[in-house]
Amino acid sequence: YKVDGQWSGMIDDLYSGRAELGTNLVVTEERLDVVSYTDSLAPFQVRFIFRQPPLPYVTNIFTMPFSTNVWVAMAVCAVIGTMTVYLAAKWEAKGRKSTQGQTQVNTIGDAMLLTVSAIGQQGCAMEPRKFSGRMMVFVLFTALMALYAAYSANIVVLLQAPSDSIRSLPQLANAKVTLAANDVDYNHFVLKPFNDDVRKSIYRRIDPVKGQKYYYNLQEGVERIRQGLFAFHSIVEPVYRQI
Repeated sequence: YKVDGQWSGMIDDLYSGRAELGTNLVVTEERLDVVSYTDSLAPFQVRFIFRQPPLPYVTNIFTMPFSTNVWVAMAVCAVIGTMTVYLAAKWEAKGRKSTQGQTQVNTIGDAMLLTVSAIGQQGCAMEPRKFSGRMMVFVLFTALMALYAAYSANIVVLLQAPSDSIRSLPQLANAKVTLAANDVDYNHFVLKPFNDDVRKSIYRRIDPVKGQKYYYNLQEGVERIRQGLFAFHSIVEPVYRQI
């Protein structure tokens, strides 16, 4: 590319006659005035290479283990369980005399507290005293224990799962990942001529006017790709060989 109006690198060698044949070279309108291109002898693809961000990084995974219908069904079942425990406690209270020191379910609030403690897999001091009420509490705690185990297992899987949130350049430009480029000649100008907002935004993040410029050699770029949350603009083949 041009430096202070003068060609540099391989273009300068070809233009000045020091070389007659060059290797892979990005085609630009400006270069067509000084060099001639032949057909490509090997695949030449320049791409952003990155690992998809982890799923917890881009979305709230705590609502994902179950669908909306399942969450609604759980809420309905919790309400039904609360009402059933309350009715069982009221039924057994008809033939019961108050006993000093006993903590029993007496109100709908007590039944709700018992249900919430079952959802959180915690104990509760209040409990029914007769078989029917205790059977309802046993069913409630057992069902919610199985639900809690399924929810926890799904969360563990989702914590390790990758996302598919980046599928296009606009998504990459808006993603919370570091954008960088291989420190070779073409990357210093290949994105610069574009006028669309997406590519201009990407170029400004790689090569800001002020502050650190994000150009790395191939080895360092591949290592940062492995670490994640890093997109590296380079020729595809050498990067894949390093990976």
